[in-house]
Amino acid sequence: MSGLPPRSGSEEFGGFLPGSGYAPLPSRSDRRPKVWGAIRVDGDTVVAELGGWRAVAALKRRVELPVTSVVRVVHDPACREHVQAKLRKRAGRSGVVRVGVYHSIDGWSFWSVGMGRNAVVVESEGTRYRFVVIEVADPAAVVDELRRAAGLADLDGPGAPPGPIVPG
Repeated sequence: MSGLPPRSGSEEFGGFLPGSGYAPLPSRSDRRPKVWGAIRVDGDTVVAELGGWRAVAALKRRVELPVTSVVRVVHDPACREHVQAKLRKRAGRSGVVRVGVYHSIDGWSFWSVGMGRNAVVVESEGTRYRFVVIEVADPAAVVDELRRAAGLADLDGPGAPPGPIVPG
């Protein structure tokens, strides 16, 4: 015997045991956020690309928007609260993953996010998708690149928390 006290069932499962009432908050995790896709500027087009199972789940691998239609670009970790999406009820799904095309009162939106910590929200006008929400590896660099390409001023300022996205 090692002389250590016996571990409880909750500790044995990394602090989470179904029915124990305790689950660690994912937002406080020190794990690196997953990359759910990539957004880049290709000439006069904003291209959002997915790969692997996310492209299969979304039934779409690539979304393109003209740069001239981009109205707002923001890094928004709370994108689920600010961008509406009418969710379909699915049995056995946690609701954490949001992948694919959704419709709400604000119009169509394209999503590929997990927890949303590195989510970039691209708002556009005059295109099918009003919002494109993708979780990327480096949100600050993507936001900066898209704002420069679209000619948008840095309205939020460096380090400012994003405000709610208000339909216009």
